[in-house]
Amino acid sequence: MFRSLCRIMGPCLLACAAATAWTAEVVPPPAELTLADALRAASTNNPALRGAPFELQALEGRREQASARPNPELELEFENFAGSGAMSGTDSLESTLALSQLIELGGRRDARIALATSEYDLLRAEQDVRRIDIQAEVARRFLDVVADQERLALARRTAQLATEVHAGVQRRVDAARSPIAEASRADIARIRAELDVSDTERQLERSRYSLAASWGAARADFSVARADLQQFPDVGQFDALASQLEENPDQLRYLSEQRLREAELRLAQETKTPGFTVGAGVRRFEETGDNALVLSFSIPLAIANRNAGAIAESQARIAALPYARDAALLEVRTRLFALYQELQQSRAEATVLDAQLVPRARDALEQTRAGFDRGRFSYLEVAEAQRELLELELTRIEAAATFHLLLIEIERLTRQPLTTSTP
Repeated sequence: MFRSLCRIMGPCLLACAAATAWTAEVVPPPAELTLADALRAASTNNPALRGAPFELQALEGRREQASARPNPELELEFENFAGSGAMSGTDSLESTLALSQLIELGGRRDARIALATSEYDLLRAEQDVRRIDIQAEVARRFLDVVADQERLALARRTAQLATEVHAGVQRRVDAARSPIAEASRADIARIRAELDVSDTERQLERSRYSLAASWGAARADFSVARADLQQFPDVGQFDALASQLEENPDQLRYLSEQRLREAELRLAQETKTPGFTVGAGVRRFEETGDNALVLSFSIPLAIANRNAGAIAESQARIAALPYARDAALLEVRTRLFALYQELQQSRAEATVLDAQLVPRARDALEQTRAGFDRGRFSYLEVAEAQRELLELELTRIEAAATFHLLLIEIERLTRQPLTTSTP
């Protein structure tokens, strides 16, 4: 997944992330962070992923327990003692030592094993969903850092520009070519630009901390996140994307749940088939000093099927699963279509801003500043050109970030594999 982000943010290898998802080794990310580095660090260090193997081990134990056969029972029985008359004392004592074994019928043991195996498979499917959701969240946080870095760079350029404009206005005021009020306005704009830099720096630190928390770090131990937001790869046609929804982790989970429900039904059906217990032993008669063999056989009387309700419940759940799966598939297809349309709109907006509007706004600001230096334009016209450029630059960053955020979600839904990427 995240094919496009990997194209623009470095060669992220999903196979590497999946292979290391269950290791316990703590791998710190490099100073210059790529998306591949962030995913790798989260895969190896994220607490939720590191705890996943123990959940599977617990179900391994349950599966092992389900395969256990009933143990034999040793029974010692005393009769005809401590009574009255001829039965007083132990002269008439009869003692029996017997060994009995429960014999399970109808594949009950196999049904228990199948149920435990299905629970194990369902947990693996749920963990796959969790792993991909965590990777998607890491990619979003990485994207937030990259976007905030661009916002900070823009804020610093704006502050530098405001300082230069203020200096130019002050020279004109000193030369009595502009009113003092223009110098005050320019100074206010400079201070506000510096405050914007400070605010954006704090926002960047919050984003960096949030990203570092993805791999359990107490601080952002990287210097910069490397990426280029202004690349907009093609994601293909909608029908091709929609055809991959069957491989969505949530859809695969339905298949695992169906196998679990079928295993529960089988166990409920097999449980209604009673097993029987056989036993053999030796009985001693104290009165005569004789011994005799004892054989026993017992079987529960299935007068009523006590599992009828459990069987009906399992059958109803199995019957409902295909409809739940179809409803979920329809919902995710509808969401995919909406995301696809928003993605195309974001691409178009970001492309126009980057290729046409922002360059023109820069040219307009340069021309206005040049005219201001020659006395042809007022400070208000310079400030308006500067404000328009700032708004367009911010809109360009937001449009590019929105494109890649949408792409992350599309690739999460369709579970697209990573392809050969270009930095």
